[in-house]
Amino acid sequence: MSDATRTAAMNSSPKVRFRRLQVLGRRAVEQVLKTSFSEEQIRQCYPTIVESEAGSAKLETGVTRLQEYLHDSTVTEFNHIYDENSLSSKLDELDYLIHSAQERKQQGGSLNEDKPVAIDKLPAEDIMSSIALSDKEDTLDKLKLIYDQLCKDNDDMLQSLDEKSKENETLAGKIFEIWNPILRQEDVMQRNLIRNNKSLYNSTN
Repeated sequence: MSDATRTAAMNSSPKVRFRRLQVLGRRAVEQVLKTSFSEEQIRQCYPTIVESEAGSAKLETGVTRLQEYLHDSTVTEFNHIYDENSLSSKLDELDYLIHSAQERKQQGGSLNEDKPVAIDKLPAEDIMSSIALSDKEDTLDKLKLIYDQLCKDNDDMLQSLDEKSKENETLAGKIFEIWNPILRQEDVMQRNLIRNNKSLYNSTN
């Protein structure tokens, strides 16, 4: 099979594994953020602030923005990892090889059975390159190579996800350290304003 024919076949074959990987990556990030920023956890960290309706609303808005930032930055980093490891092309090729193997099986072929090849019926380009004669073995070898590489890539990605999760938790903690005195000061100012308004009201009556 010529390079042009192979490329055309790869382009026409279903491509699902890389999209699934992207979806799983996004879901993993969302799950980590969801468990790290539950409503109950936030209320426990800032019991005084959530006592007032205004403070609770502002805290909720701040947490939502923080989650959006961490989600977008982590997904962007994942996409960078995908590009660095050429996962899109590797998984697309895996899709193609599996699809080709399934088609041969449906047509009565087998990757594990040697069958005679009608050389006189082969295209000249296949005879010259000898690809058709070694197609089964070549497919198996490539599947194994891609499988081994994907296992390594998956391990690397899991480690990266764990590192990013820890970085997000650390970053969230630092941001909350900055917010905490600001929110508390705002809460104190609101309480003082209420007391001043009450005092002013009482003095005029």
